[in-house]
Amino acid sequence: MSLLGAAILVAGGAFLGGWLSRAMGRTSALPPSPSDDDPPDSDGAEDLARSGGERAAHRVGPRGRAKDPFAAFPCRLGDVVLASDGEEAWLESALVFYEETPVLVVFMAPNAGADRAILARPKPREDVLWLTSAPELGERANWGPGEEPPSSLLHRGERYERMRRLPLSADRHGPSAPEVADVVLLAEYKSITDRRLLAVFGGPSILVWEGRVLGPGTYEVLPGGR
Repeated sequence: MSLLGAAILVAGGAFLGGWLSRAMGRTSALPPSPSDDDPPDSDGAEDLARSGGERAAHRVGPRGRAKDPFAAFPCRLGDVVLASDGEEAWLESALVFYEETPVLVVFMAPNAGADRAILARPKPREDVLWLTSAPELGERANWGPGEEPPSSLLHRGERYERMRRLPLSADRHGPSAPEVADVVLLAEYKSITDRRLLAVFGGPSILVWEGRVLGPGTYEVLPGGR
């Protein structure tokens, strides 16, 4: 082989090696393809419950992200909620629970005569839980700090099964909002008669409420001077 031919072969090999190196670099810079192990996109607390506590724990977002934490909900602080049976609740304070955005809010209406609370979910959900404080349930169950919400429990002769267990971050709004930890466990239970129990684990004491579902048309929201 002549010296000229050898030089051409060497130059061609160097060019091909450089081209392959650049092509491999471009390929490695591409984002990885999604896999079945990646957490699913979440549309709120329902997906958190389906994905399990371990995965949900990584989805708890920082507190105070939303400029208006009540914008997505059917009611807000200052509103009055009227139930169809004549009961009413003025929403004085609230606990807002976050995933990456607000996914649940529990409003307090301490002037309603029964330590009333209302749980609301983001729209388009319009059903709410019409609740009453039940601290005796937590005391009777001997729930203490660090306790895990049980999968089922008995209350007033009814058996309640746990529907969801959600690790969420929490923010307090208003003067009567109870003190809670930055991250809490929220457990919701349902009986065969569709009664509900709600327990929030985290803070000086475990918060427990009991009550019923109010669907669309069974309550009215009177705006509180927005």
